[in-house]
Amino acid sequence: MNTETHYLSRLIGISFLLLLPLSVTPAHATLAWEPVVVKKKDGASHGRRGPKLFQLNEATASEASLWKPTLEVNELTLSEHHGSMLYAVKSTGMDNYHALVAERETANRIDAAIRYVYMNGKPSGASPSRLTAAVKTTFEIIPAPLPREHRRYHANHDAVFVVRHEDKLLIDTTVTLTTSLGSTITSTTDRNGAVRFTLPDDFAETKPGRRANRPAEFVLSSEHQADGITYGTSYSAAYHVDPAHWKSLELGIAVLGIGFISGLVMTRRGKQAPTTKKQGKKA
Repeated sequence: MNTETHYLSRLIGISFLLLLPLSVTPAHATLAWEPVVVKKKDGASHGRRGPKLFQLNEATASEASLWKPTLEVNELTLSEHHGSMLYAVKSTGMDNYHALVAERETANRIDAAIRYVYMNGKPSGASPSRLTAAVKTTFEIIPAPLPREHRRYHANHDAVFVVRHEDKLLIDTTVTLTTSLGSTITSTTDRNGAVRFTLPDDFAETKPGRRANRPAEFVLSSEHQADGITYGTSYSAAYHVDPAHWKSLELGIAVLGIGFISGLVMTRRGKQAPTTKKQGKKA
């Protein structure tokens, strides 16, 4: 082999190695629900009185539906809101949790996304456990349990979830938790198909009071293979700053205040003591 042929062969080999990463198929992205808050011109948030707006991080799904607490299912369709195609979830007239369910089917793969949304209205008379227990998609992550009304997921607090394929609980299945603030935690289900996560305290800064701190988002995702089909699923929800951050501050201020008041009382007593002695001698 002459010199020119040798260098030409090396050049072709190097070019092939450079192009090789481009031909690798990227990992399949997780399909997940995301809330959308649209700011009006006056700065107010759209959706407090109107419909709740949501989008899917992976464009659209093949099917999207809203499950009521009574397990009645309504189809969801995309509609335009402020120039974006979103899913508008209107009030159903009943209270309690509702379930957003999205499914997307491609060749040998089925992805699903579930999110539970609390809505106000007339008492539904249904327990949230009835909604979570219902089989809404083939492969799903179930909160065990959902936070009660007026309660929320908080950082530094544990949350338990169950992974199920149809009516079978899955053991030793990998579940990944990712947050919108950049944290990632991976764990596996136990013999009961359950997995426990301590939600990360990854808020950059905190202020006193819940309303002063905007919530972040977390997404649980997992994959499972059965009968030659790969199933992907996600469960998304909001989580809030750990209330201990400002409660400990309030406690510290209270203790400081008690100490300050106690000091004033002791100081006054000390000043009054000599006067009392002099009065005693005159008597």
